[in-house]
Amino acid sequence: MAKVNFINKKNLIIARENVGMTTQIASRKISSSRKDLVLSWEKGETLPTWRQAEKLAHVYNVPDLVFFSKNLINKNKAIPDYRIKEGVEDSNRIKKLVNLIINRQEWLEQKLKDEEGKNKLQGLGRSIQNPKELATLIREKLNIDLSEIKNISGYNARKKVIKYLIEK
Repeated sequence: MAKVNFINKKNLIIARENVGMTTQIASRKISSSRKDLVLSWEKGETLPTWRQAEKLAHVYNVPDLVFFSKNLINKNKAIPDYRIKEGVEDSNRIKKLVNLIINRQEWLEQKLKDEEGKNKLQGLGRSIQNPKELATLIREKLNIDLSEIKNISGYNARKKVIKYLIEK
Protein backbone atom coordinates (compact mmCIF):
# COMPACT_ATOMS: atom_id res chain seq x y z
CA MET A 1 0.00 0.00 0.00
CA ALA A 2 1.15 3.50 -0.76
CA LYS A 3 2.37 5.61 2.11
CA VAL A 4 1.29 9.20 2.49
CA ASN A 5 3.85 11.85 1.54
CA PHE A 6 3.19 14.17 4.46
CA ILE A 7 1.36 14.07 7.77
CA ASN A 8 0.92 16.84 10.34
CA LYS A 9 2.46 15.30 13.46
CA LYS A 10 0.98 17.95 15.76
CA ASN A 11 -2.55 17.28 14.49
CA LEU A 12 -2.00 13.56 15.07
CA ILE A 13 -1.06 14.27 18.68
CA ILE A 14 -3.89 16.76 19.31
CA ALA A 15 -6.53 14.46 17.77
CA ARG A 16 -5.30 11.54 19.89
CA GLU A 17 -5.21 13.61 23.07
CA ASN A 18 -8.70 14.96 22.35
CA VAL A 19 -10.11 11.43 22.54
CA GLY A 20 -7.93 10.56 25.53
CA MET A 21 -6.01 7.64 24.05
CA THR A 22 -2.44 6.53 24.40
CA THR A 23 -0.43 5.88 21.25
CA GLN A 24 -0.39 2.16 22.07
CA ILE A 25 -4.18 1.91 22.34
CA ALA A 26 -4.64 3.89 19.12
CA SER A 27 -2.13 1.61 17.35
CA ARG A 28 -3.98 -1.50 18.49
CA LYS A 29 -7.27 -0.11 17.18
CA ILE A 30 -5.92 0.26 13.63
CA SER A 31 -3.45 -2.60 13.33
CA SER A 32 -2.82 -6.08 14.65
CA SER A 33 0.90 -5.30 14.77
CA ARG A 34 2.50 -5.07 18.20
CA LYS A 35 4.48 -2.02 17.10
CA ASP A 36 3.44 1.39 18.38
CA LEU A 37 2.80 2.72 14.89
CA VAL A 38 1.09 5.90 16.03
CA LEU A 39 4.05 6.89 18.19
CA SER A 40 6.44 6.45 15.26
CA TRP A 41 4.16 8.61 13.08
CA GLU A 42 3.88 11.28 15.77
CA LYS A 43 7.68 11.35 16.11
CA GLY A 44 8.06 11.56 12.33
CA GLU A 45 10.05 8.31 12.13
CA THR A 46 7.65 6.72 9.63
CA LEU A 47 4.52 7.61 7.67
CA PRO A 48 1.22 5.72 7.59
CA THR A 49 -0.45 4.27 4.56
CA TRP A 50 -3.57 5.99 3.27
CA ARG A 51 -5.71 3.20 4.72
CA GLN A 52 -4.05 3.49 8.15
CA ALA A 53 -4.61 7.26 8.19
CA GLU A 54 -8.25 6.71 7.27
CA LYS A 55 -8.71 4.14 10.06
CA LEU A 56 -7.00 6.40 12.56
CA ALA A 57 -9.25 9.31 11.61
CA HIS A 58 -12.25 7.06 12.22
CA VAL A 59 -10.88 6.04 15.65
CA TYR A 60 -10.27 9.69 16.58
CA ASN A 61 -13.62 10.74 15.10
CA VAL A 62 -12.10 13.43 12.88
CA PRO A 63 -12.00 13.92 9.11
CA ASP A 64 -8.88 12.27 7.71
CA LEU A 65 -7.92 15.49 5.94
CA VAL A 66 -6.97 17.13 9.27
CA PHE A 67 -3.89 14.90 9.36
CA PHE A 68 -2.67 16.44 6.12
CA SER A 69 -3.59 20.06 6.83
CA LYS A 70 -0.90 22.52 7.80
CA ASN A 71 -3.45 24.29 10.04
CA LEU A 72 -3.55 23.05 13.61
CA ILE A 73 -6.80 21.62 14.97
CA ASN A 74 -8.14 22.84 18.32
CA LYS A 75 -7.40 21.07 21.54
CA ASN A 76 -10.44 20.09 23.57
CA LYS A 77 -10.74 22.09 26.74
CA ALA A 78 -10.21 19.72 29.64
CA ILE A 79 -13.20 19.32 31.92
CA PRO A 80 -12.04 19.74 35.52
CA ASP A 81 -12.39 16.69 37.73
CA TYR A 82 -13.79 18.09 40.96
CA ARG A 83 -13.50 14.73 42.69
CA ILE A 84 -9.73 15.21 42.92
CA LYS A 85 -9.93 18.96 43.61
CA GLU A 86 -8.85 19.85 40.08
CA GLY A 87 -10.09 23.31 39.21
CA VAL A 88 -10.45 24.35 42.87
CA GLU A 89 -10.93 27.98 41.85
CA ASP A 90 -14.42 27.00 40.63
CA SER A 91 -15.33 25.08 43.79
CA ASN A 92 -17.50 27.89 45.24
CA ARG A 93 -19.53 28.03 42.03
CA ILE A 94 -19.97 24.25 42.15
CA LYS A 95 -21.08 24.37 45.81
CA LYS A 96 -23.66 27.04 44.98
CA LEU A 97 -24.94 24.98 42.05
CA VAL A 98 -25.22 21.82 44.16
CA ASN A 99 -27.09 23.74 46.89
CA LEU A 100 -29.45 25.22 44.31
CA ILE A 101 -30.22 21.73 42.95
CA ILE A 102 -30.80 20.36 46.46
CA ASN A 103 -33.16 23.25 47.27
CA ARG A 104 -35.12 22.69 44.07
CA GLN A 105 -35.39 18.97 44.75
CA GLU A 106 -36.66 19.69 48.26
CA TRP A 107 -39.16 22.16 46.83
CA LEU A 108 -40.37 19.61 44.28
CA GLU A 109 -40.63 16.89 46.93
CA GLN A 110 -42.71 19.20 49.14
CA LYS A 111 -44.92 20.21 46.22
CA LEU A 112 -45.60 16.55 45.37
CA LYS A 113 -46.45 15.83 49.01
CA ASP A 114 -48.83 18.80 49.10
CA GLU A 115 -50.58 17.54 45.98
CA GLU A 116 -51.05 14.10 47.51
CA GLY A 117 -53.26 11.84 45.45
CA LYS A 118 -52.27 13.28 42.07
CA ASN A 119 -49.36 10.87 41.60
CA LYS A 120 -50.96 7.46 41.91
CA LEU A 121 -47.92 5.56 40.66
CA GLN A 122 -44.95 6.78 42.66
CA GLY A 123 -43.18 3.80 44.20
CA LEU A 124 -45.75 1.18 43.20
CA GLY A 125 -43.72 -0.63 40.55
CA ARG A 126 -40.51 -1.18 42.52
CA SER A 127 -40.94 -4.92 42.91
CA ILE A 128 -42.25 -5.58 39.39
CA GLN A 129 -39.70 -7.11 37.01
CA ASN A 130 -41.94 -7.88 34.03
CA PRO A 131 -42.74 -4.94 31.68
CA LYS A 132 -46.21 -6.34 30.92
CA GLU A 133 -47.07 -6.47 34.62
CA LEU A 134 -45.85 -2.89 35.03
CA ALA A 135 -47.95 -1.75 32.05
CA THR A 136 -51.00 -3.48 33.53
CA LEU A 137 -50.42 -1.80 36.90
CA ILE A 138 -50.12 1.63 35.26
CA ARG A 139 -53.22 1.05 33.15
CA GLU A 140 -55.25 -0.02 36.20
CA LYS A 141 -54.06 2.75 38.53
CA LEU A 142 -54.63 5.50 35.96
CA ASN A 143 -57.96 4.08 34.77
CA ILE A 144 -56.80 3.87 31.17
CA ASP A 145 -59.41 2.37 28.88
CA LEU A 146 -57.69 0.53 26.00
CA SER A 147 -60.88 0.41 23.96
CA GLU A 148 -61.05 4.20 24.14
CA ILE A 149 -57.47 4.43 22.82
CA LYS A 150 -58.19 1.93 20.04
CA ASN A 151 -61.12 4.08 18.86
CA ILE A 152 -58.91 7.14 18.41
CA SER A 153 -58.10 7.54 14.75
CA GLY A 154 -57.55 10.15 12.13
CA TYR A 155 -54.86 12.59 11.16
CA ASN A 156 -53.72 13.49 14.68
CA ALA A 157 -54.34 10.08 16.27
CA ARG A 158 -50.93 9.88 17.94
CA LYS A 159 -51.26 13.35 19.43
CA LYS A 160 -54.75 12.54 20.64
CA VAL A 161 -53.56 9.31 22.30
CA ILE A 162 -50.68 11.12 24.00
CA LYS A 163 -53.03 13.87 25.19
CA TYR A 164 -55.42 11.21 26.55
CA LEU A 165 -52.57 9.50 28.43
CA ILE A 166 -51.24 12.79 29.84
CA GLU A 167 -54.69 13.72 31.10
CA LYS A 168 -54.96 10.37 32.87
